[in-house]
Amino acid sequence: MIPAGRRRYWVAGTILAFVGVGIARLLPQACAPDVQRYIRPLGVLLALGGIFVIMLGTKRKL
Repeated sequence: MIPAGRRRYWVAGTILAFVGVGIARLLPQACAPDVQRYIRPLGVLLALGGIFVIMLGTKRKL
């Protein structure tokens, strides 16, 4: 079981990563090509941010 303090990191990171992937993959298809060049990197950065938040939740104290 994941402790409650770390569970917040997992939930927030997972949501952030899924939202980022959704923005990067789905939203640009509905937008004009000139807007796509800004939306896709934003989604990728959000997805990477979600992975970073999950990483913070898995950090062990030595």
